[in-house]
Amino acid sequence: MEEVITIVKLEKMTKFDFDHYKSIAVNSYAIEKVKAGAWTVEEAYKLSKETFNKLLPNNIETEGQCLYSIFDNDKNIKVGYL
Repeated sequence: MEEVITIVKLEKMTKFDFDHYKSIAVNSYAIEKVKAGAWTVEEAYKLSKETFNKLLPNNIETEGQCLYSIFDNDKNIKVGYL
């Protein structure tokens, strides 16, 4: 069997990508906090959104934060966020 090597490329996250990333991250974080018993279902989304807004108050322009989109260089498709 031939070994396949995939190289990834990082690009600075765009506002469009940030908005997509944030919607996924806020929902996932809310779900995890409910599963852990830390938050109720009713408060989870609001608290998760507040947490992300505190951590990244200026979105992709938040000082000291490096946000990237990850691309599969061979296929030139976006595969995630960092």
